[in-house]
Amino acid sequence: MRVTQFSKYIPIQSSIQEIQSRKHLNELRLATGKQVVDISDTPNLLVQKKRFENQINQQQQYRKNIDYSINFLQHTIDTLDTISSNVQKIREVAISSTQIGVAQDVSTLGKQIRGLLDDIIKDLNSDFDGQFLFAGNVLNSEDIVSPPSSANKLPFEIVQDPPSSENPSGLRVIFKGNTKKIIVNTSKVSAEIINTTADELFGDETLVALNKVIELYNLLTYNKDGSLRGPNDLFNTEDLSKLNDYQKEIGKMYDKINSVNSRNGILLSRFEALKDQSATLLTALEGYKSKVSDTDYAATTIQLNKDQTALQFTLQVAARLTQVTLFDFLR
Repeated sequence: MRVTQFSKYIPIQSSIQEIQSRKHLNELRLATGKQVVDISDTPNLLVQKKRFENQINQQQQYRKNIDYSINFLQHTIDTLDTISSNVQKIREVAISSTQIGVAQDVSTLGKQIRGLLDDIIKDLNSDFDGQFLFAGNVLNSEDIVSPPSSANKLPFEIVQDPPSSENPSGLRVIFKGNTKKIIVNTSKVSAEIINTTADELFGDETLVALNKVIELYNLLTYNKDGSLRGPNDLFNTEDLSKLNDYQKEIGKMYDKINSVNSRNGILLSRFEALKDQSATLLTALEGYKSKVSDTDYAATTIQLNKDQTALQFTLQVAARLTQVTLFDFLR
């Protein structure tokens, strides 16, 4: 092996470079607050960091889904409360119309029914964040397919057909949405349905229960021959029997709406619990990521001080070596 005067510097030079590299790395960690500053130095930590980041991003998306669902459900519950209240008012009108002494107010009662029905239709067309509440997965007016009799691009509408003996007003409530479910993912393994559909509220997509209100309106507003009721046009036994049937059917609709809304309330409570669980999980994941990727200031500072001491000692050794000759080194 060939020995030169500079051979004695090779181990010292290598040691100095190693210490300086380690010292620079720890200085970067202290400056940035990040443990992973050099991929080649900590490949295993980088893999762990990326895994936690992916889990955090995924959980944040689930959290957004949960927050949206909570707001969607709360808006649905509030709207159904208003609809339920108006349905109950319609039932009360139907009951009161059978009482002695209201015959002269029958036409007024009919107008009340029509006004309450208009309010119900308006609420059924409510949306949250641009998405219809009760139209299935028909999100907005651009997705509505309207029949020729329709005058708007909303899911629920009162249309005017030609008057007939069965329907002297010609009014009919139609539905232009669908009954498909809106499903949101709340985790990798779970999902929830958040929307309330027309068939759940009114039996089916033809809105049979809701159109009973039209029949009630017709009975209060028109005589059997299709003429408008006057102050002296009293109810006969058949009319009173129909009124009793209508108020019972409307009562069933009222109960159905409240039952569905109670389910929505339970679902809302479940989402509130999921929100708390999601926040706890996100905090834990952020903590795990921090342990992997953030600098341990105490340990890094101690290591940096050790590196500085080692570097000074090594430089002193190197200085002494430069003062001896090759023959001194070989002795």
